[in-house]
Amino acid sequence: MADHPILLIEDTPSLQLVYRSVLQSAGHRVEVAGTAYEGMKKYKELAPCVVLLDLILPDRDGLDLMKECLDHENRSRFIVITANGTVDRAVQAMRAGAFDFLLKPFQDQHIKQVVANAQVETSIAADIADTQTERFIHGYMGTSDQMQNVLSKLRTVAHSMASVFIVGEKGVGKEITCRMIHRFSGRTSGPCVVLSCSAIPAETLEVALFGTQGKTPSGALHQAHEGTLILEDVDAIPPSAQAKLLRFLQCANSDQNCETEFPNQPDVRIISTMTSDPLISVKNGTLREDLFYRLHVIPIALPVLRERGRDLLDIGKYMLRLFSKEEGRSFTDFSDEVSAILLRHPWPGNIRQLQNIIRNIVVLNTGTVVTQSMLPPELYDGLSKVQSSYISGHETAEAEPLSIKQLVGCSLEEIEQIAIEETITACDGSIPRAAKILGVAPSTLYRKRSGWKTLS
Repeated sequence: MADHPILLIEDTPSLQLVYRSVLQSAGHRVEVAGTAYEGMKKYKELAPCVVLLDLILPDRDGLDLMKECLDHENRSRFIVITANGTVDRAVQAMRAGAFDFLLKPFQDQHIKQVVANAQVETSIAADIADTQTERFIHGYMGTSDQMQNVLSKLRTVAHSMASVFIVGEKGVGKEITCRMIHRFSGRTSGPCVVLSCSAIPAETLEVALFGTQGKTPSGALHQAHEGTLILEDVDAIPPSAQAKLLRFLQCANSDQNCETEFPNQPDVRIISTMTSDPLISVKNGTLREDLFYRLHVIPIALPVLRERGRDLLDIGKYMLRLFSKEEGRSFTDFSDEVSAILLRHPWPGNIRQLQNIIRNIVVLNTGTVVTQSMLPPELYDGLSKVQSSYISGHETAEAEPLSIKQLVGCSLEEIEQIAIEETITACDGSIPRAAKILGVAPSTLYRKRSGWKTLS
């Protein structure tokens, strides 16, 4: 990342080498400092987007260094690194302004994901600083009817203490939505802690959530004190921990004295997420019904990308400009052909898949406009295939690749039929969705289809 590198402040040479290698393999530019003094110097010189900071440094306390850095410039996101015996220090760091923490030892994918989340937060913060908040939300989240409904709910619930339950396919932006609720709530000065329940072994999840009994509370609930706790994949919490969480919520919403059960009971707002229908999980017993109703106070369903029409292009262009700035490229727009292909693609991975594809395009190509030849194979292959009957005038068993030259000789009516039928197929047979992509009313497509003669 040419403009905003990642700064790693770690005094152990072997760990420097490991962390740097992992991050470079993910496409990041990494600068390394071995002492607090060197770290502060590079922090002022480089203005890094993300700082990975070991809390134990030879010349100074890492927490004090982070506080001084944040006083100097508050746009960077700090990820603190700590060992098992110093979890409480990580909690202090979160309350002092750290974005997240990594507990040694951790997996390569974990550090990559935490850094990626921090980068998204950095970009959001920069845009909020540079534009009006309302304009930024609409630009980032989209202007489709589906997203306008979501935004309307976000404005209403942000300042509430009510629990929010967000449901949506993988990659639709559940975590970003949770963080937006936190950002525009009255708890924005407090920590926003994410606990991925499906990524933690069931036998240790209760400790991760509540901390170890008899010791200074250090679980996710206490880390999120006076802030927000995001429970990802809440149905992955084991039954015993679900029962304890239910009891915690009952105590938090009553006048009962639960100090014996929950010492130093934290003040926390909980936002839960799931990728599947929570009622199915309730029915099959993986999610307690009484806990579900405690958490499911304000439900928000996030739409899939393929149903959001031109929001897809708005988000794609935003990412295109963002990644171009990071990679020193000049891309600003998509060609008409590329826009059509993007709108036709089913996007099973939703916004996360779009993000990966746009970054792939930016890293591997140069120019100002993205053209069809720049698209990765997963997008390009198969998108221009139609039944050969549209070209030859009779049906065959397999589809053949279609080029513009092959359309020469077809009537305008036939070309229109090809475009409409293929768009409907790409939309899994949904005529309303196809009509939205083609910019016509669904009734127009119904009328045209009923008027066409069957090709034979």
